[in-house]
Amino acid sequence: MPEFFKNTPQDVLTQMWLLMKKYELGDSLIPQKYREMIAVATAAAMKCPTARPFHKDVAKMYGATEAELNELAVIVAQTSFFGVPFHTHKTMI
Repeated sequence: MPEFFKNTPQDVLTQMWLLMKKYELGDSLIPQKYREMIAVATAAAMKCPTARPFHKDVAKMYGATEAELNELAVIVAQTSFFGVPFHTHKTMI
């Protein structure tokens, strides 16, 4: 069990596990491959060293190709890059 689970209050884990089972592991409107690619992008944006490789491997299990994951990396990088000047400019006006 990852260390962060040990430090999380039990009531939080209980509630979050139900949501995780439903939206990450269960049936959803978004196909599993795309949910995992979203998780890869989120983990990359957060710079999470644990979640990024985990969700990348799971995305591959659900059919994500290296080409798709490479394109996803470009999208994450572009969103991060352009988000900074756009957000900074807006807040400085």
